[in-house]
Amino acid sequence: MKDEFGFNGLSPAAQAALAGVYESNHHIDARILDVIEQWQKPDSVRQLGALPMTMSLENYQRFWKKAKEDTTCFPCALSFSTMKARASNDRIAQLDWTMTRIPLEVGFAPRCWK
Repeated sequence: MKDEFGFNGLSPAAQAALAGVYESNHHIDARILDVIEQWQKPDSVRQLGALPMTMSLENYQRFWKKAKEDTTCFPCALSFSTMKARASNDRIAQLDWTMTRIPLEVGFAPRCWK
């Protein structure tokens, strides 16, 4: 599976799964095939075409400022409180907003973020 799909979701197999036409020459457990079938992009989403993945710095800050601090995160991840604090400082918010946009702009997250 790793060889067919890779880690970025950009392989022909990944694109075929999204299109709902994935077939493999390898023996794959039926449960995994059921999961892959769920990856198919719904027609309603497909008809929307390409969607812009942009958010202004102002909207980014507004979003984090109204986020609820008691929202749970991974235990080893930054908390929502940390993200809210970043949003309140213009220079830090600018850096954080820019870094957040990297996966949206180029289509994958840097390895060290995974």
